[in-house]
Amino acid sequence: MIYTDTKQIILDATVKLMKANKPNKLTVQNILDEAHVSRSTFYSFFSDKYDVINYYFKSYLDSTVNKNQNLENSCAFQFLYDNKDYFIKAFSVEGQNSFEDFFYNFNYDYCTKMYLANTNKESLSDEDRLSIEFYCMGGMHLAKQWLKGGAKESPLMMTELTHKLTPEKYWKLL
Repeated sequence: MIYTDTKQIILDATVKLMKANKPNKLTVQNILDEAHVSRSTFYSFFSDKYDVINYYFKSYLDSTVNKNQNLENSCAFQFLYDNKDYFIKAFSVEGQNSFEDFFYNFNYDYCTKMYLANTNKESLSDEDRLSIEFYCMGGMHLAKQWLKGGAKESPLMMTELTHKLTPEKYWKLL
């Protein structure tokens, strides 16, 4: 029987290991040993170690969106800041399954969904698609560089800066 908190146990083990190791040194076997779960249990929740690494951010955003109904009232930058050692390492992964790609795609999908829902449109215009792509790529790059630079600016300042850089027509739509 798989308990509902097993996924969280695997996630907690991965977070603990990521804080101590670089992602390229982390293996599924390390996670299995730390979480005390079987390989089949791990794969019933995650496809690979990168899936767990990325899930940490997704689970935070999902819980925030469920509580607040949008991301405007949350501070993803605060979460990144509070876990900067983890996310600096997560952003260091390149290529397939990278956190950078996940971060961009997750935000793009979320922003597209919110924009379409709030405008009652069924699809994006080319201008809207390019604007959302630009916003999401810029936000991802800003977050990555901010963390790599030591996160000297406050999370609140980063949230406000991101808001200022967003075209006004999207403020209430994303």
